[in-house]
Amino acid sequence: MAGFPPISVRQPLAYDIVDDPVTVCGIGTGFEGQFVARVLNSGGTEIAKVPVRAGGTGTWGNYNATLAIGVPATAQGTLEVFEISQEDGSELNSVVVPITFGPALLNPYRGFAQ
Repeated sequence: MAGFPPISVRQPLAYDIVDDPVTVCGIGTGFEGQFVARVLNSGGTEIAKVPVRAGGTGTWGNYNATLAIGVPATAQGTLEVFEISQEDGSELNSVVVPITFGPALLNPYRGFAQ
């Protein structure tokens, strides 16, 4: 029987243009509900990182977090949400979302028109 993945990112979606701060939300479950969200630039350098609290040990819960990024040097980057293994500190159930930094395109960034 299929079920939810351990971590799901509902916002932002792949290739969304994000603001500063980046807002991330979704649902997830993990050991004691402890996750991490981080933003990386296109070179893989960490820009921001925050702890996230969601559902734990088989119970899925909503989560949201904000990550202050400033004005990145490049417009492309990634958002990653993952659980840290209690056993060895490795990253588990990682979800990687490619994003575009609005403030790197236009500062101040206030959204876009279609």
